[in-house]
Amino acid sequence: MSAVEQKFGAHDYRDAMDELLNLRQTSSVEDYALAFENLQFEISMHTDGLDNTFFVSQFVKGLRADIGTGVLAHFPKTVDQAILLAKRHQLVLDKTKTHWSKSVLPSRGQLNS
Repeated sequence: MSAVEQKFGAHDYRDAMDELLNLRQTSSVEDYALAFENLQFEISMHTDGLDNTFFVSQFVKGLRADIGTGVLAHFPKTVDQAILLAKRHQLVLDKTKTHWSKSVLPSRGQLNS
């Protein structure tokens, strides 16, 4: 069993590690976090040599810059903390964007005046 795992597991590990190193947030933090955690789990099944610092760094590196900067400022120690912070930052950014788009656009009354 060990020989089969060594032969076939090595490819899974390399593929998962490559995906993790290249993973970037392209939609919501929640979608990105789910993909990241799945890859983290897969990698952790093959090795226990990677610590929280590695995974937190990779998670933050893959976030959109406007979210990652805010997360990094809080120095999260675990991926769970980084995910929570990223979700909060995304929520704040979304609210700010909504607020600005509403306040910048003239109302109908202003257009008809």
